[in-house]
Amino acid sequence: MADQSEPRSTIESQEAARLLDISYRTLTRWRQRGYGPPWARVGGRVRYTTWEVRAWLDDQRKGGGR
Repeated sequence: MADQSEPRSTIESQEAARLLDISYRTLTRWRQRGYGPPWARVGGRVRYTTWEVRAWLDDQRKGGGR
């Protein structure tokens, strides 16, 4: 499981896609379909927290995906 003590720094979609080892385009499609890690729009840009991206990925590995 992701370390909850990790700072909740935000990253842009390109970096989130890199952490997930998927393309930026795939992450965009997932977001449009309501799938993938939680995100927020900040200043007109989509942002993710590194902790939530890693936690979401850990959950997928355990079979908790939607």
